[in-house]
Amino acid sequence: MISLAKTRRVRRTLKPGTPALALTSPRGRGSGEKLQEAMQTSHLYRDNRLTLPGLCQQIKENPHYVSQVINQDLGNSFYDLVNLHRVENASGCWSGRLRKR
Repeated sequence: MISLAKTRRVRRTLKPGTPALALTSPRGRGSGEKLQEAMQTSHLYRDNRLTLPGLCQQIKENPHYVSQVINQDLGNSFYDLVNLHRVENASGCWSGRLRKR
């Protein structure tokens, strides 16, 4: 499972006037939780045609808002986040196979 702390990077300073709402607002917190749940339980990262609009359609959230949550609060791009889940899933599969030997 990937935690929000694992996906954080050093945050860039926001330009003056840029709203920093993402996960700090109640709606943002819901979007972040929906995003993590969709990636972890529904395994949406396994779809090689997954796009930001497609993900947003699945979790019923605005693409602009979800993009803001991913970029500002998780410190990743959409594709980096998807690939992070893919790599973690693959490494879990390999470590499970190695333990069975």
